[in-house]
Parts: sequence; structure tokens; C-alpha cells
Amino acid sequence: MGKKSKTIEALSKVMYDPHLDPGNFDIIFLDSGEFRKAPFTFLRFTEEGFIYGNAFIPGYKIRAVVHRETGEFLVNRGYDTETLVEHTWPELPPFPVRLGSFFSKFELYRYAALFLCTFEEKLQNGPFDLEPYLGTVASENVAGQKILIVRTQGPFFNTVILDQTIFRGFPSPLPIKETKEIVPG
Repeated sequence: MGKKSKTIEALSKVMYDPHLDPGNFDIIFLDSGEFRKAPFTFLRFTEEGFIYGNAFIPGYKIRAVVHRETGEFLVNRGYDTETLVEHTWPELPPFPVRLGSFFSKFELYRYAALFLCTFEEKLQNGPFDLEPYLGTVASENVAGQKILIVRTQGPFFNTVILDQTIFRGFPSPLPIKETKEIVPG
């Protein structure tokens, strides 16, 4: 079995095995001579490779598919585990900006956790108004603690903000019909 077929087999296993969570896997790929690591769920795969952010990366550049928690490799094509890997994230727009005007609805749902981590970091660095980014925020008093809850339907719905900490809510799911042009089939 060739290297390409082993890589395709590993990617298929992560995508279609009901016992595996794609959110637990990272893809390590070679980009301009540097090894980069990206969360599996941040990638959009095509027949010839994958799209990460706005860049197309050919499939032959994938060097490893690794389980984030156990460190187990589903495929390792010449990646030396001693090599330093640069974590790669999608490019965020300069703030302040309405996320919906910069990202599609699908991307908002896909990157919601990353956005919340970014906002939490900004909260910890000083006062930061979240409402323009997350939507309508309601203030509640629970057991003597002032908490903020996002009330706008969407990827940040029911997100809770307590002091300088953000707890991810349970968003209403993205309607499947809105993924029609993105997901093949």
C-alpha cells in the first residue's frame, strides 16, 4: 500500500468511524519547509488535498494524523516526533469587526471555540465589550454572582461569561441545508 493510500485511509477512518471524534485529531503537514499542526475539524478536504483558512494545501504535504490526547499516530509519513511543530490557526480579522460580516455562517460555527478563546484572552487583558461580536448579552444574578449570557441564536447562544472566564454554551445547530454548498454530496 502506497503512502498516499495510507494517508487517505487514515483520513477516512477519522471522518467515518463512529467511534472516533474528529475533534481529537490533528493533521501535521509540511508548509514552506516547516511542520505545521492544525486541528482536523478546522480543515475542509477535497480530492486533491485540503483547504485551511483561504489556502489550498496539496494532500501529499500531509505528514501525520495524530490523536491529540494519546499521541497515537494513525499515519506517520516521515514526521520526526522531536521536530518542533508550529500550531496554525485561521487568520482572525482585526478587531473590532462583526464576525458575521467577515465569516460565513458555517465558518462561525466551525471556529466558535477559537473565537471564544480569543475573546476570553481579551477579557483577561482588560475591559472588553463582547456584545458586538457575540450578539445580545443578558445580565443575570445567580447565587450572588453577576453572569452574562448570550441570548442571540447562533454559534454563541447560551455562552456564559463569569468575571474573566467564558463557558461555551450549547448553540443551536447549523441547519444542514446551509452546508449544502460546502459539504459535497
